[in-house]
Amino acid sequence: FVVGIWKFQFSKRNKSWYLKGLYFDGFIKLLTSLGFYKRYRSDQRAYVLIREVGSIITEIELSHIKDAVFNPSNLQFNDLQFSYKNEDFHIKRDMLREVYLQQFNNVVNANFLGHLNTHDKPVYRDNNNTTFLFFRNGVVTITKNNCELTSYSEVKTHCVWREHILARPFEFDEQFNECHFSQFISNVAGSDSERINAFTSGTGYLINNYSSPAIGRAVILYDEEITDLKNPEGGTGKGVYSNALAQLRNVTKLDGKRFDPSDRFRYQLLSDHTQVVWIDDAPRKIGFDVFHSVLTDGWNVERKNKPEIFIKPEDSPKLLLTSNSVVDGGGNTNERRQFIIEFAPYYKDLQKQGFIEPIKYVHGCIFFDDTDWDTSEWNRFYSFMVHCVQYYHQNGLVFYKPKNVNRNRLLQSTNTDFAQWITGDKVILNEWHDTKELFLDYKETAGDPDLKQRTFTEFIKQYAGIFNYLYENKRANGKSMFKISQISL
Repeated sequence: FVVGIWKFQFSKRNKSWYLKGLYFDGFIKLLTSLGFYKRYRSDQRAYVLIREVGSIITEIELSHIKDAVFNPSNLQFNDLQFSYKNEDFHIKRDMLREVYLQQFNNVVNANFLGHLNTHDKPVYRDNNNTTFLFFRNGVVTITKNNCELTSYSEVKTHCVWREHILARPFEFDEQFNECHFSQFISNVAGSDSERINAFTSGTGYLINNYSSPAIGRAVILYDEEITDLKNPEGGTGKGVYSNALAQLRNVTKLDGKRFDPSDRFRYQLLSDHTQVVWIDDAPRKIGFDVFHSVLTDGWNVERKNKPEIFIKPEDSPKLLLTSNSVVDGGGNTNERRQFIIEFAPYYKDLQKQGFIEPIKYVHGCIFFDDTDWDTSEWNRFYSFMVHCVQYYHQNGLVFYKPKNVNRNRLLQSTNTDFAQWITGDKVILNEWHDTKELFLDYKETAGDPDLKQRTFTEFIKQYAGIFNYLYENKRANGKSMFKISQISL
């Protein structure tokens, strides 16, 4: 017979019942009563162990089960007293604990725990019209016209991953535009209203945790200033912006300088809970086309000595690239997958003037620091980010015309002399030009006697491609001719 998690067996020799050990089915029931389940990953390939407390679920390790079971408050380890078939039993607590310690390896292991009940209550999922943020005091539901806070005690039909819950409570503040981060956005946007709108929509897009394969884009942050090809500097605030996202979402940061597209484990730091993948300081040569598959087909995450994870397209994290130089990959195919925002040199200029900590100089505080930010500032910051999400739901991604992205890409693809020459008045759109004549003119202007005409022609083609012009060439009267013209839409 069994009592709770304990199994008893009759001894024919002694003609009495004795404690045999753990009752496996009873142990499963105990774990269920304590909130332990298995839950399949979104790709259904494997499961993780979780614990549910109210509406909150947490991914756990075997050690968490050991701690919960072998707890002084667990009634299963109190002195056991009962009667069975006119025989009285009294088994001391210490004996029960000793039997458990001798046999727990039979039940606290991956194979046995695969028999746990499956947890399939739906978790909150963002969609194209709704975003959920999780604070200490409840779930914030954001739509284009509404922001509503629901306490966790009121959540009945869904559950929330503890890994997604922020440590602070939230109360919406109508004065969100007075927060330091709102002023920061205005500064790095050069106080340009169109670029502020782009920042606002891009921020909302990154916070919204729904990805559509049809419209999935990477957000790319560049510097507005013309890039020094040999010494790209940065310092404009791209890192501060990226860290702002990490205050609301699970951001996995990858070092762009060490990112190797051919490395099968390049995404191994990602997990099921990653909501934004931030590739920091991405080098020019990384090539944007390596990200096409993750933006459309989902993420295959191979990990050393761990099971592979596949994140479905609709559950995929957003992709954020920051770079001090323009990443290779122009053209319509790449541009359809990019949302580019340039950072004005507001804070960088202050550094050049001798202000070592320009953020602290301008705002009088260190961002995202509990010592410098009180509850009111955190609430204004969160409310501003909620505003960004609402703006995105209302307007989608709002594009603006970048100031210097194409200019920087031309510099990187050719050289400074050519970029200056081609943007002058030598090449007129929609007119045929004598290739050799312009080649000689450029050689004289650039002072480069060793330049080959073939290289010059490649530069012309690069220019046309970067600025979305049509390049044509022909021979006429024994001369090589070319024409650059605007593409008719």
